[in-house]
Amino acid sequence: MTTRLKKTFSAFIAALIAVGLLVTHATSAQAAEQSNHRGNGQIKQASPVVPDDGREGKANADTAVAISPEEEAMVRLLNQDRANAGLPLLEIDLSLVRLAREKSGDMVAYNYFGHISERLGSVYEQVLDAEIPCTAVAENLVNATNIDKAHLFLMRSSVHRSNILNPAFTKVGIGIVPGGPKGKMITQIFLRQ
Repeated sequence: MTTRLKKTFSAFIAALIAVGLLVTHATSAQAAEQSNHRGNGQIKQASPVVPDDGREGKANADTAVAISPEEEAMVRLLNQDRANAGLPLLEIDLSLVRLAREKSGDMVAYNYFGHISERLGSVYEQVLDAEIPCTAVAENLVNATNIDKAHLFLMRSSVHRSNILNPAFTKVGIGIVPGGPKGKMITQIFLRQ
């Protein structure tokens, strides 16, 4: 991807996030307030769903990555809620697991909590750089003491819940890395091809 194209995508992503912040500010504030009252979780506004730029790419089969038992348990929680809503189950994509771990690790290593990384860019840029074909991608971020609390926080937020229960998404990658104020930095990446 050219530098010019990356800058264009970054500007586009920033504009969408800015709009999303205006629309979901109350939800994020309520989630943060609930989190502060409980004192056991931190939640971040979900990233917007971004359409594909139309270019063809190929998924990088990442055979060196294996999903951890904790990441697999979180996928089971997601799929349980999807099944209860009558939605198709999400398929684990190891390329997305690698990207999600990379994002969680970046947040821990550089002590931030947000959808845009100075090193990785947005989730959409991560997917494009990995040449994973998609028509839409979304990201949920949460920092919590355990996956049950993290899942509960995400499902209580309408924006995050809409990513989890979006019938268009077919694939998911979960990246759980120790760290952050609550103990576990968790990134969920949802994808539609």
